[in-house]
This record gives sequence, C-alpha cells and structure tokens, in this order.
Amino acid sequence: AIVSQNKNAVLVEPENSTSTIDMVNSDWKRILINVDAAKQTATKLTPGNNSGVPDETTLTNQLSMDFFSRYLIATKQGQTLSAAQLDKIASDTLSAEQYKSIKGPVYLATNLNVNSKTDKDIIQKYKTDLQQIFRNRLLKNDIDPVTILGNALKDNSQKELDSIDPVINTCKGIIRDMLAVSVPIDVVNMHLGVINAYSDLETELEAMKGAFSDPINVFAVINQYPTTLVRYRNAVIILNSYVAKKLAK
Repeated sequence: AIVSQNKNAVLVEPENSTSTIDMVNSDWKRILINVDAAKQTATKLTPGNNSGVPDETTLTNQLSMDFFSRYLIATKQGQTLSAAQLDKIASDTLSAEQYKSIKGPVYLATNLNVNSKTDKDIIQKYKTDLQQIFRNRLLKNDIDPVTILGNALKDNSQKELDSIDPVINTCKGIIRDMLAVSVPIDVVNMHLGVINAYSDLETELEAMKGAFSDPINVFAVINQYPTTLVRYRNAVIILNSYVAKKLAK
C-alpha cells in the first residue's frame, strides 16, 4: 500500500527523519478563500499582507466581539435584558456557521507539480515517490489527540497538549512532500483529496493544542475531527486503489 491503512494509528515523524522537501517555502500555510474546487481557482488569498505574521485574532475573541456587538445593539435603547434574552443572544452567536467548524488551507491543482503523462512508468514512479514520502515519516507509535486533549483539559495542563506536536509535524511534512512530488494528471484530484484531508487534520490538531488560548475552536474540532479522519482514510483508499488498477493493466 502507498499509505498506512491502520485505522487506529496516526502517522508520527521519527525523531531523526529528514527530507529535502522540508526546505520548501512555508507559503503553504497561507489560506485560500473563495475557492472554486471544480474550476481549480481561488479569487483571493488571506492574509493579504504576505508578511508571514499570522493574524492573532482568535476565534474566541471574534465570538466575544460578536456577542457584545449583539448585546450593545439589543441594549441601545437603554433597556435591561433578561436572562432569557441574554441566553438567546448567546445561542444565536454560537449558532453562527463560523463557530461550528474550522477549515484548513485548501490546495488546488495549481499548487501541484503536475505531469501531463500518465503511462505505466510514470504511475510507477509516482507510487515509488509516495512510498518514499511515507517511509521517511514512519509510524513511531499510536497517538490519540482526542484523549490527550481530554486529559489536558481535566488536568488543566498545557504541557500535556504538547504531546500533539509530533502528529502536527507529521501532517505538515506530508503536505510539503506531497506538494513537491510529480503528480500524473489523471491522479490530481485524488492526490488533492489526500493533501486537503491532511490540511484539515493539521488545522484541527493545531486547534486542539490551542485549547486554552482559543477554546471556541475546540468545540468545532471535537465534532468534526472524527469525520475528517474518515475522509482522510477514504481518500487514501481511493488513491491506492486507482494506482493499483493502473499498474495492473
């Protein structure tokens, strides 16, 4: 198989693992918005300043500002709000879509090194390249980020959340490697399916690690992380199956 299929395991980068592809510019972290996946186009990049400095406005801060703006609008005539009215404002704020889910950077065909050839030799090289990528990032042990998160919250320990770092680093490394590899044109969509699943996983893992600084993010992650894992595994199965069929002809 090209990618590990162990459903209970998370790929963890070995301590001494190296890859020349790790030197690729870190611009992958920029998030594409207004993406048309069908047309493989994006109308805008955010942040727009290209300074490399991330926006420090957390989702929790955004929610707080949203709540208080709604509160101020409701009290602009000087009326005192009841507990029920405050609950309604809080409920309406929390139900907003931006607080119910988070999304990683979305990668397009234009981000890939696409090879227009699709003959058997090209597919075999692609498979070999992917095998090398995952060989460089071998499974070290099983890590359950959700369990780590639960224990950290119970113990009020940011240090415990640092145990998620190896998984985050693995996702980042695999994304960089898969962006650099030569991809046969007929495999592009399946290749992107795996990359974008890893992108969402990495973003959700980062949210878990930031549970104490941005707790609102965690609420979204707890619900969507299992679904993202399933999407990742399905993307891997589809890619493996297609490559196997191409090489069997």
